[in-house]
Amino acid sequence: MCQKIALELKWNVLNSGALYRLLAFFLNENNKFYNLNYIKFIIANLNVEFVYSNKHNSIRTKLHGVDVSDILQELNIGSSASYISSFYVVRRHLVRKQHKFCKLPGLVADGRDMGTVVFPNAVVKFFLYSDMYKRTYCRLLQLKKKNPDINFKQVLSDLKKRDKRDLEREVSHLEPALDSIKIDSTDMSVKELFDIIMKNVYEKLKSLEIIKNY
Repeated sequence: MCQKIALELKWNVLNSGALYRLLAFFLNENNKFYNLNYIKFIIANLNVEFVYSNKHNSIRTKLHGVDVSDILQELNIGSSASYISSFYVVRRHLVRKQHKFCKLPGLVADGRDMGTVVFPNAVVKFFLYSDMYKRTYCRLLQLKKKNPDINFKQVLSDLKKRDKRDLEREVSHLEPALDSIKIDSTDMSVKELFDIIMKNVYEKLKSLEIIKNY
């Protein structure tokens, strides 16, 4: 959804989850989850871009110019990313990294602490929630492209563990910003959700005279 919004506004986009997944990938490869110096080194040298691809008709994640989007969708990478997201040193250094994505003409940021921690002064914030089983089904469709053998039960278990960790962690735990617009997207189509979000975005931008009309 953030990709669609960014393309509509012609703004920059930040997929914060991709940064955690990239870090998790390197820590998995080298088994250095508790080496703080290595963690800091990797974060400092993550040269990441989010670039639109005509071939895929979507925004892709590039690391040092190489498309790594498909690798980051692997279930074990997601699980490790959720695990390291509770590390204080990881969140502190990645927040600094994420701030650098905020450039003109604007930024659409996707992540569980975007409106509360990373960009608390954002012009407009949304907190989306949905039925767990629908979330599982949508995630399963994504993962099937990379891993045809994965099943609903595996994905459901992984999502439940991730939610539990995010809700209970001491640093940047999952909660909606007080000034966020909360939307239950369970029974919405992608188009319906997009239209609701864009209506609110344009109204907010107009009220701040960032745009004159829409």
